[in-house]
Amino acid sequence: MFSKLKKKYTLKRYQKEKLAFSKVSRNRNTKVIKSIGVLMEEAQLLKSNQTLNVLTQEFKIPMENIELLVFKPFEKKETYADFEINEKDFGWYGSLKLNKLQEFVKNEYDLLINYGFEENLYWNIITLHSQSNFKVGFASQEEALYDLSISDQERNLDVLTKEMVKYLKILKKV
Repeated sequence: MFSKLKKKYTLKRYQKEKLAFSKVSRNRNTKVIKSIGVLMEEAQLLKSNQTLNVLTQEFKIPMENIELLVFKPFEKKETYADFEINEKDFGWYGSLKLNKLQEFVKNEYDLLINYGFEENLYWNIITLHSQSNFKVGFASQEEALYDLSISDQERNLDVLTKEMVKYLKILKKV
């Protein structure tokens, strides 16, 4: 009961904030990418090491400059790793309850990548609030959140990574 109500209020607040965000012009810098924030889902966790290795090779940055957040559905009596979050980590109206979430969105990553398979309200909130200089994700209804949207029906991580690198090379960010 409360989770549906919380999600409803969170969505309503998110839509208001997204409208305000669309009216503000962002300062996208042209510097080379040195730090990356990555958003993934639990189902992608097995492939995350391979994806992060590709990112370190393509962008020629150390693994320490890549920060990973993984969304995992909430389950009682489940322990979560430091890089895992769930819907309980968000308060009413989409507020960020955890310090690690607040720090993640305050960090000025040169690149934020959302590898999410499906539409996730909580990933959209993080992407919206993120201070990242350049945001990349799969093409969706929320394309206004991203500076670069990659269209792929299957939402394949390798396709997103390959296409993103191709376009970032054109933009001279790699």
